[in-house]
Amino acid sequence: MSLVGLAAAVGGCRLIDEELVDCPEEVTVTYRLHLITQKDQEMDDKLGTDKNLPLRQALEDYLKDIFVEHANDADLSFYNAPAGDRVVQERDNWNAAEKTYRLEFETGDYSNLAATNLSGNGVVSLTGSETAATAYFDQNAEDVVASHKTGLYTGRGQMRILERVEEQHFDVDLYMANDAGGIVLNVDSCDVRSIRCEIEGLADGFRLQDSTYTYDAHTLVNCDLVNAQPYIDRMAGQGGSERPAWIWDEKWDQWKKTPIIMCGVGFSSRAASDKLIEGQPIYWVLHLYVTIGDGTTTKSTIYAGERLPAAHLKLIKGWLLGDGSFTPDPPVPPGPGPEPGGDDIVVGVDVELQWNQGPVFNPVL
Repeated sequence: MSLVGLAAAVGGCRLIDEELVDCPEEVTVTYRLHLITQKDQEMDDKLGTDKNLPLRQALEDYLKDIFVEHANDADLSFYNAPAGDRVVQERDNWNAAEKTYRLEFETGDYSNLAATNLSGNGVVSLTGSETAATAYFDQNAEDVVASHKTGLYTGRGQMRILERVEEQHFDVDLYMANDAGGIVLNVDSCDVRSIRCEIEGLADGFRLQDSTYTYDAHTLVNCDLVNAQPYIDRMAGQGGSERPAWIWDEKWDQWKKTPIIMCGVGFSSRAASDKLIEGQPIYWVLHLYVTIGDGTTTKSTIYAGERLPAAHLKLIKGWLLGDGSFTPDPPVPPGPGPEPGGDDIVVGVDVELQWNQGPVFNPVL
């Protein structure tokens, strides 16, 4: 794509002794998205059996606009160096994983910041991009925000424009800045009337210039309910609520009710934590609120002992007991079956029975 008139935006051109002095030099800049994730590995580990296939399909569909390998929209900014003031900004629609631009700049040093897939995210906006130092992915400053609806990519590059050098070319790699965390619940033993889930411990923003997260607002990310029932019905070849025959093959680990999936998309958890449970660090927390048939609500606070880094998916699996409380270990079956084994990402659970909403405050994780 040729951007006409950029020379005027970045400086003039003088004619001395019939030679061009200070004239803009033409360069090309190529942007490439890189999706480096362990999402599929997490799916294999937690939802890899044939029985769990419809759950996996439901979750894959929910995340189809998050873990993407293309950019729909892009915001490109070029800054003079070392001052860091923006000299050129371009907004464009890509619908691709790679794009090359032909640009004209005066000789000198520049920095370049790129951000993609902001349109339709619903939660995050790009602010402060007038200067490189203040360019920021700003999450809505609220106590609880909705799950991100798009996978955000960002990249940065340095450009030294040399005088009268042909075919100057620069590559800018873009990497994902957000991630997903969720929970998969067996509810055979629980009469669930309603459920909600929030993730605590994720960043509230991202600075583009140095690729660092901020943790100032202590915002919770609200998880969405991922409905797996249509995928179960589709696999069964019917529209009703009956379970396909292969679900009943396992003697003790069978579903009586469709499992509940909750998932939320936000920024990264901290890289290190000094919050410990029995010597194990806590990186992020799930707050699970379950209202059961008698109208009472149980709150389970689930502590995760693994980081939730950018471009990753982390799932917690467990059971809801009759009182609405969460356990990572299956109830011991009356007949033969595999020994209960806890989800190794869970390092602790606090349960509050007959929980009531009191004064709202968010303690620092």
